[in-house]
Amino acid sequence: CMAVITATAAHLPLVKTFIHDAPHRQGGLADEDLAMLVAAGNVLLAVAGPVVGPVAASAGEPPAAATPLPGAIAGMAAFFPEPRPASLPSPAPDRVFLRAAAFRRGVSPSALLQELVDAWSSAPARRPRLLIAYSGEPWFDRSLLAAHCAPAEEVIYYQLPQLQRMDEQPPDSGACVRAAQVAEIGQLAELDAACFDVLWHMGAGDLRQLLIFGRLTVAVKEGALAGYLALTINGEIAQIARLAVHPAWAGHGIGRQLLVDGLQAAFALGCRSAVLNTQATNQRAQALYRSLGFHPTGKHFAVYTRRAPARL
Repeated sequence: CMAVITATAAHLPLVKTFIHDAPHRQGGLADEDLAMLVAAGNVLLAVAGPVVGPVAASAGEPPAAATPLPGAIAGMAAFFPEPRPASLPSPAPDRVFLRAAAFRRGVSPSALLQELVDAWSSAPARRPRLLIAYSGEPWFDRSLLAAHCAPAEEVIYYQLPQLQRMDEQPPDSGACVRAAQVAEIGQLAELDAACFDVLWHMGAGDLRQLLIFGRLTVAVKEGALAGYLALTINGEIAQIARLAVHPAWAGHGIGRQLLVDGLQAAFALGCRSAVLNTQATNQRAQALYRSLGFHPTGKHFAVYTRRAPARL
């Protein structure tokens, strides 16, 4: 008999050991992240066999939570409900990420992940939710499909292996490219929402991190933000973390202007190569990247989603 329970602090040592020893596991969680998700009630366990508890507590203390016996845990899934960005369009569902999953030997990951995701979907929620999971090993992809998660998008990686000084002058798009300002973060989040599907939207918090730890530039046209580019650097590798152009200004050369400016800045900062990723369906962006020397690396991953209704 298998039951799905919500992990509590009393389960945490067993869950840590289980994840470490599980032959089938996907996703990585630092101990502090796992503890945070457990404390928030966002880790579900598939439990087979007896459960101990509640354990008698000392006088004046509440009873401890029931705890599975060692070996009783058959599977686990950790869910991260994203704090809803204010810039996410109101009809859009809340986003929840499947951060990790693990299963012991001798059980069906597909059957157990379906039970765990079904239990997550049936939990009380004030708004509709969108579960987002990234592909991994074949067994995990099969398990996602069994859990009624559908492939939503494929992401492919591009690389510019030899970043050199670029003589190309940015196209005259009529836009002014300059550094982003902290006061513009909210406007940039609104711009991002206009450029990307809910699956990919970056809120103000994400953009603020890019401003602090990377290089964030904006294109201003006719007094309004028309696009932006986020660049991060790891050693001699520049990563184009984000390139967005408002649909109203698509086809005016703003994306190329932002990208050329970013690559020139990366070279000046000592980078010798550049990488990025993009949706396989975004043919316009891929044509731009290829025209500047980027080529696919062959690395890719799929994104799976499952919608869950509000349950009050």
